[in-house]
Amino acid sequence: MFGWPDAPKIEALRQQWIDAPDLPAQQKLAVELQLQAFNDVPYIPLGQYFQATAYRKNITNMLSGFVKFWNVRRS
Repeated sequence: MFGWPDAPKIEALRQQWIDAPDLPAQQKLAVELQLQAFNDVPYIPLGQYFQATAYRKNITNMLSGFVKFWNVRRS
């Protein structure tokens, strides 16, 4: 698909990790996968987005994460 990296070695290691019989084998493959990701660089983050948020003392039940205005009450 357009925009997805073409990294056959990473895909092969990912499949081996899924098929690994135990935790030590998964850990070994995870290290190999990380090293290969440093070589292939499958993506480059272009930035971060922070939403400015302010809270008052008398507001309760604010949900964490993306700002949502339901479930909010004045105490």
